[in-house]
Amino acid sequence: MNRIFLLGLLALATSLVPERGALASFGDCSTTAYLGHFDGVPGGTSITCRERLRVPVSTSEGGRHIRIIQDDGDSWSAIPGAETQMERGVRATARALRRIGSFEMDDVTILVRHAGPPRPGDEDLVGPAEAYADGDRGRECYITLLLHGEAGGRPSDIAWTVAHEVFHCVQIASLEPRRERARRDWWSEGSAEWFANLAIEEEGVLPELMGDFEAAVEAGTPLYRMSYEAALFFLWLGNERRPSAILPFLRQMATSSSDGAQITAMGDALPAEDWQHFAQDYLDGAIGGAHGERYRWPAGSMGDGTTWRFEGNRVERIELAPFVLTRGWLDFDCGTWHLESRPGRSEAAARRDEPGAAWAAVARDHDTRSEGDRLRFGALSAEPAAVTLEIDAERREACAPCASSEEVDACVVGAWRMTGGGAVEWMRQFMPPNVSLPVHERSDSAMVLRDDGTYWTQPLTQRLVIIAREPDGINKADGTAVAQGAGRWSIQGGELQICQESGGLSGNAQLSGPSFSGNLPLEMPGAGVISMTYSCSETTLQTNMDMPQGGPMRTTYSRISPPPE
Repeated sequence: MNRIFLLGLLALATSLVPERGALASFGDCSTTAYLGHFDGVPGGTSITCRERLRVPVSTSEGGRHIRIIQDDGDSWSAIPGAETQMERGVRATARALRRIGSFEMDDVTILVRHAGPPRPGDEDLVGPAEAYADGDRGRECYITLLLHGEAGGRPSDIAWTVAHEVFHCVQIASLEPRRERARRDWWSEGSAEWFANLAIEEEGVLPELMGDFEAAVEAGTPLYRMSYEAALFFLWLGNERRPSAILPFLRQMATSSSDGAQITAMGDALPAEDWQHFAQDYLDGAIGGAHGERYRWPAGSMGDGTTWRFEGNRVERIELAPFVLTRGWLDFDCGTWHLESRPGRSEAAARRDEPGAAWAAVARDHDTRSEGDRLRFGALSAEPAAVTLEIDAERREACAPCASSEEVDACVVGAWRMTGGGAVEWMRQFMPPNVSLPVHERSDSAMVLRDDGTYWTQPLTQRLVIIAREPDGINKADGTAVAQGAGRWSIQGGELQICQESGGLSGNAQLSGPSFSGNLPLEMPGAGVISMTYSCSETTLQTNMDMPQGGPMRTTYSRISPPPE
């Protein structure tokens, strides 16, 4: 019996001791000094204070409470559904706070006031409620909730507003003072909107958030200059890494409000691949709400961005500003294309224009004969300064037949290696007497002509030394060049037609002479269409090409097997 009595006394004593870490008490809401903490309340205001609701919350610093107070003489309670939605907001907020991991928060007081109807024309801008949060760290967080009564929006916007403002109280207490003072709307308001969606499950909210984000993207607004619409990023981050990832991300934001500080902090907070993943999920319509809700864009409602058209070999330069979501389409003429991108980091990616197609680096081979002629392009650069992305597109094969002919000769089909004649032998035969070629070195190279009317060559490396003896001295050129080509071929009128669509010649030559010396870059595009007479046997192919001066250039090839890959 004594033991039971002792336990009872201990229980009573424990109940009289404040919870460890809890704040001692709320301020006196009947005083003008206390009401002076609330934004939007005129100085000297006094009220007949009544507490309507108090809900406990557990934080990493101990127990806290969220309470609602009102002026007994205020008429806000006549607004239909307001009381229900306020209580819903507070209780849903307390439940959602359990899901965000470790956080700090002071006691929260929500002062409710009836602000009257919004001004005519502002109904959709204001909605049924607006609120302001301010904090006195270590004491209390003060929220002014102004109810407008008849206004645009949903009655549930009141609950949403409560949750949004309470998360500002979490930010005030959980972030160090310097970071809180340097707050930017994109992470402050964006994460508060995310939390409101976590707390309040409401149909129709996600399309609004996505529509606002889309408008900012269409305007070219960087993420760090957005506001509430940045909630879409936090929805993605919370779904990708759980809700407990949001506050650790906010703790990495800059302690300076400058753009440069924001850009650096954002780049440090997440890997570049994650930022790109966010952009891709947005373009795929794969970002959902905090409760698993999904919204698919109606056809044509998401902007296309810029279209970059490739009709032939060229380099496209696209400027990627930091944290600007750049999107568009890469359109190609029919054929096979080889794409290279510089720099080769993860700022940009592309995918085929079909459901379920995977994103990949822009550097890739693209066959528009079978895969369609468009690639969806998306980029979100996390670099601290603008990056110029270069897309080097080279068409290896075209869909149109070479020289308007689809005829091929089965004898010519195969892999061939040059064994005689060619450009150097032609030069030796027809160049002036004062010019000689003392050095000629050539690598082995193969030409492959396929039965589908396409061809390609291996790289051919040649070194030439040319000496010209002039009256004033000897001029010398020592050059090395690499030639390669690909395209289509056909037979027309008994002649072999070569339509080179990609490749060319590149290299350099060192020049020296009595009056000059230096380096000469050698850059020549593909030769276009070449017509040659030819003869073919099982082992040998010989071509004859007319030249502007001198006789024809004869070249002999021997068949090789198996053909090179």
